[in-house]
Formats: sequence, C-alpha cells, structure tokens
Amino acid sequence: MEAEIDDERLILKGAPVPPSDNQLYLNVNWGKGRSSRVKAPSYRQFIREFEMKTMPLRNLARGWASNITPTSQLSLQIVGHFHLERMFCKNGHVKRFDIQNRVKAVCDQLADFLQIDDRLFFEFSISKIACPASQPERLDIYLEML
Repeated sequence: MEAEIDDERLILKGAPVPPSDNQLYLNVNWGKGRSSRVKAPSYRQFIREFEMKTMPLRNLARGWASNITPTSQLSLQIVGHFHLERMFCKNGHVKRFDIQNRVKAVCDQLADFLQIDDRLFFEFSISKIACPASQPERLDIYLEML
C-alpha cells in the first residue's frame, strides 16, 4: 500500500476490498434464547489484511491525524478498482455489484487506524472503475479535512 500526505489530505492507495455490509457479522445462537453477533471470517480477514498493509504507514498517518480535533469534519472518497467480470455480465449488462455497502468496514478500519472517531466523516464519495485482470482488486482512499 502506498500513502501520500500533505497538510489537508491523506491518500492510501491499494487498500484491500472489504466484504459487503451484509457479510460483516454472523448471528450465533447459543441456545436457551441467547444469541449474539460475531465478526464473520471474511470480515476478520479484511481487518487482518488492512492492518498488515497499513502497519508501515501507521506513524506517518497518525501524525497527519494529530491535527484532527473533535470538531473536525472529514471528507472520504473511495475509488474501487474491480475486474470487469465483477462489474459486467458477458452480454454487457451491469451486474448487481454495489460498492456503497462496503463503506462501513472502510470507515471503521480508517477510524481505528488513525485513532479517530468515525462520526467525523461528514462527506462520502464512492466510485468504481475497471482494472486489468492482471492487477489485484483494491481501494484507493482519499481523506481530506474540510
């Protein structure tokens, strides 16, 4: 993963793609009317991969985040790079592949990574573009102070 930082903006290129929101947690029935929600294996895998890829950038990014105050407002832009077969059917029709239901996992991991509260994310922009099959699917994350 690569990072670019200036006074106003943090850019993380090459972040892993999280599972969709409806695949983040599993309902577990413990019997006798007791149940709870636990992180799904795919979500735990995303968290491990995100932490591993961002570990070398942690001090640099947290230095940038040290300028964030409890009254700060942040703009988050996510650009997803996906293989064509995930986005389009063979006949050219667009597949039902939503990127917007992957925002929660990204916000949670960014907040944890930067040690900030995720309620400071005020604006969101999400887009998806095609990438060659020879490249891994990934997210580019642009975080800016408003």
